[in-house]
Amino acid sequence: MRPEEVIRILERNGFTQRKAKGGHRQLVRKQPPPPRLATVPYHSGDVPKPTLKKIAAQAGKSIDEFL
Repeated sequence: MRPEEVIRILERNGFTQRKAKGGHRQLVRKQPPPPRLATVPYHSGDVPKPTLKKIAAQAGKSIDEFL
């Protein structure tokens, strides 16, 4: 899955981009509590599956719910 697609999924789940530094993008969701922070590697190519699982966990979802 491309980094752009991962960011779109997060945005549909209430995340907004907080900052971009180097090859990563940070997105934050403040509501509902607790606040969540997700970091997405923004490199060429697909996001590896283990990294995708970690991003889903940061978002408070299982990989199936996330996708």
